[in-house]
Amino acid sequence: MLGSSDTIVLDGLFEEWQFREPIYTDPEGDNLGDTIDFGSIYIDNDQDYLYLNFELNSETNLQNGSDLILYIDTDNNPETGDDFNGLGADLVYDLGKRDGRYYHDGFKKTIGAPSLRFDNDANCDFRHI
Repeated sequence: MLGSSDTIVLDGLFEEWQFREPIYTDPEGDNLGDTIDFGSIYIDNDQDYLYLNFELNSETNLQNGSDLILYIDTDNNPETGDDFNGLGADLVYDLGKRDGRYYHDGFKKTIGAPSLRFDNDANCDFRHI
């Protein structure tokens, strides 16, 4: 578990993240005309949820027409899920299309926007998977 002692609250404010280290920081302006210019990316979790925080270098609605696809390997096994650059992605979610798929125990489940809850700042709540 990555978790820090501060609880993540999905309220559109980001005080909880200020003492966490980003897992990745990207230079501003290097997106070469792509729609998304990432700044820092943060990940945390608790017993029940995985939390993602994307800092972007420009205002972007990730849920409306973006080409961002999340690939998450939940079991650290490259033999399960979708093969993506050697990663066994058990959760694949296209934010712009608001749909994806989740693999568990050999079964694939299609998921859509009601299955994943996102607030306006792209923090993710996997409560309904």
